[in-house]
Amino acid sequence: MKINIGENIRSLRKEKGITQEKLAEILGVTSQAVSRWESGAGYPDMDQLPGLASLFGVSMDTLLGYDGSMEKQNRLVLEISAMIGRGEMDEGIRRAREAVEMYPANNALSLLLATVLFSRKDPEGKENDLEEVVCLCNRVLMETGGRNSDRIIMALAAKNLLIPALVRLNRREEAREDAALMPALTMTRDFTLPMVLMGAEKQEFLLAGLPIVIILLNNMYVYGYHHPEPVQSKTDGLTALTAGLAKYTLEDCLRQLLLWDTVYAGLPPEADAERELDSVEIYLALHKRTAVLLAETGQYEDALEHLERAMRGTLRPVGEKRFHPFNEQVRQFGGSIEKDCFAAFENAPADIRQRFQKIMAHTTE
Repeated sequence: MKINIGENIRSLRKEKGITQEKLAEILGVTSQAVSRWESGAGYPDMDQLPGLASLFGVSMDTLLGYDGSMEKQNRLVLEISAMIGRGEMDEGIRRAREAVEMYPANNALSLLLATVLFSRKDPEGKENDLEEVVCLCNRVLMETGGRNSDRIIMALAAKNLLIPALVRLNRREEAREDAALMPALTMTRDFTLPMVLMGAEKQEFLLAGLPIVIILLNNMYVYGYHHPEPVQSKTDGLTALTAGLAKYTLEDCLRQLLLWDTVYAGLPPEADAERELDSVEIYLALHKRTAVLLAETGQYEDALEHLERAMRGTLRPVGEKRFHPFNEQVRQFGGSIEKDCFAAFENAPADIRQRFQKIMAHTTE
């Protein structure tokens, strides 16, 4: 970053009413030396700086034109970000490099510069940019405790306990502030490691991460996806699940079932995706809701297909290994199907009601 000490000396000298010759006499240098300082052609020796600062009655930072305040640094981050947002990429990078040089311990500035360099499309010297990104990121890691810092892991573990505790205490604003500062999914191991792995190892890791996607889908329902406010449940989430699905239209159900089927389509054949889906209560509940909505509109054949699919999950042994964490509730789910579906099939033709009763007979097996 450009040093403005010469301009500062000239300004401070004039404020004090001191000539170049007088300043030179006080410092024991020639007037030509002072002139070179003020024109930017040279700089004072290091041992002359304390004397200059004392003479002008300012701090060393002021003499050197250095503003190390966090306010100044934060303002720089915003200014450079705005510059890049306007498409002034080269000037933004130049300003960011100057800022990092002036404030090397500011992690926000280092990460901002690293992000811009990494995302810049096809510049000349791209390899040099990437080397600079590596250096900047390593600098930030050193400032925050290193690559294997226990402090980072412990802080995240503490927040994972703090946030739900605050929610249970109904201190949601505090919980929101902490949750908003948690790492995004794209910054986690499960998102970044697949970029490194290859072949069978990559496939195995991706399949092992499937439960994360399932839990995210589950949260859409258990926490009341169609509710302005979450439906609270003190037990197992069944109350919230039932209330949430009660708001679903037929289009909602079919869209969400397609989403679940697509997620599980990533399983290899030996994993038996349909069998695994038999343990996902939300998936089964969607089929049940779909069956009810279809039956209410007279689409009985399609309704029976969805009803049968919902029932299939209640017949699996409870102890089987499942991806989904709530599989122990699946058998309980079977008992609710007849109650919820009976009215929808009440006015169906006789043959449809017989098939309905045959499907429902499995609930007691």
